Amino acid sequence: MKKLLVILLLFYGFSYAEEITGAFGIKFGEKIDKLKVLKKEDKYTVIVDPPKRVDILEEYKVKYTPKSELVYTISAAKFNLTLKQCKSMTDLVKFKLEKKYNISFKEVFDPRSPYLFEGVQDSNAISLGCVAVYSNLGDRAVFFIMYVDGNLLLKADKEKLEIESKTIDDDAL
Repeated sequence: MKKLLVILLLFYGFSYAEEITGAFGIKFGEKIDKLKVLKKEDKYTVIVDPPKRVDILEEYKVKYTPKSELVYTISAAKFNLTLKQCKSMTDLVKFKLEKKYNISFKEVFDPRSPYLFEGVQDSNAISLGCVAVYSNLGDRAVFFIMYVDGNLLLKADKEKLEIESKTIDDDAL
C-alpha cells in the first residue's frame, strides 16, 4: 500500500511542462525559406511575419545558421512603452512562461536592461525584459522576448567560423 501511495505521489506530483521548441508558430531547426520573411536585417537575421502572432508584440525576428539556414533564435518586441508598462508586461509574460514550460526565471544584470530575466530548460533558453531607451520623449523602454536553441547556437558559431576562416590564407600562417 505504501509503495502504491509513493508511486501515485510521484506520478501526480510532477506537473506537465512543454519543451521549448520554438515560439510564435516557428520551430527551432526550421529552414529559413519556410518562413514569411518581411525584411533582411543583417547577414543572418530577418524580420518575419510569424504563423502565430501575439497581440501585445509588434516585431518578430529570427536568426539562422549561416550555411544550413536553420532557425536558432526567435525574438519579438513591443516598442515605445514606459518602464512601468514594460515591467508589467515582463511580469505577465514571465508568469505565463513559468507555467507553460515549468521553468524558473532568474534576474540577470545588464546595464542596458533595467529589468531582465532568463529561464533555461535543457539546452534552450528564454530571455525577456526591458531595454531602456532615452529620447526627447522621456525615458522609454522596449519589451523583448528571445527564445534560443543552445545546440543550434553552437552550430551557428561553428558555421560562421568555417566561413570566416576561408578568408585567411593557410599558407600565410
